[in-house]
Amino acid sequence: IPGLDASVDSYDKFDLTGMAKTLESHRLIEARRIATKAYRKLGKWERALEISTKDKIYMDSIEAVKVSKDVELAEQLAEQFLKERRRECFTALLYGCYEFFKPETALELSWRHQAKDFAMPYMVQSMAELGTKLVRLEEESASRKELEERDRKEREAEINEDASVLMYGLQSQQTAGVPMLGAPPATQVPQIAW
Repeated sequence: IPGLDASVDSYDKFDLTGMAKTLESHRLIEARRIATKAYRKLGKWERALEISTKDKIYMDSIEAVKVSKDVELAEQLAEQFLKERRRECFTALLYGCYEFFKPETALELSWRHQAKDFAMPYMVQSMAELGTKLVRLEEESASRKELEERDRKEREAEINEDASVLMYGLQSQQTAGVPMLGAPPATQVPQIAW
C-alpha cells in the first residue's frame, strides 16, 4: 500500500479514476485513504469528502475541503462537525480553511451549536487580522491625502511665482488671451474723451 500511495503522488499516466473507484470499497482503511487522495487529485472534492467522513478520517476531510477552496463545502462540513458534536474538528476546519472561511459564518454556526469557545481562537485571529488591515488602510489613506495636499501646494506655488499672474491676476475663461505688455486687462479698457 505505501508504494500505491507514492504512485498516486508521483505518476499521472494511469487510470486514476478507475483505481479510486476500486479502492473506495476496499476493506482496508488505508486503501480507502488512497482513494480519497486520488479523488482530491482528480478534483472530485465531494466524493473524497464523502469517503473520508464515512471512515471518520476527519483530517482527510478537512484536507479535501482546504485544497478545494470551496466555501460552500467548508460550511457544510463545519455544520456536520457541529451537529455530531465534533467541536475540535470544527476548530481544526476553521484553521485549515482560514483563507476562505467567513468569520461571520463561523460565529453564527458556533453560536447556534453552543460552541463559541471552539470558534473563539479563530475569531480572535480574524479580528486581529482585520484590525491590522484597517490600520494599514488608514495609513495609506493618510499618506495619499498628504501627497495630494503637497501636490496642491506645489501647484499653488507655481501659480504664485508666475510673473504674468502677478502682473495681470488670474484671468477668467472669457479673457484668457495673453494681454500686451503695459496694456490693461481687456475688461478695463479706459475711455478716451476728445
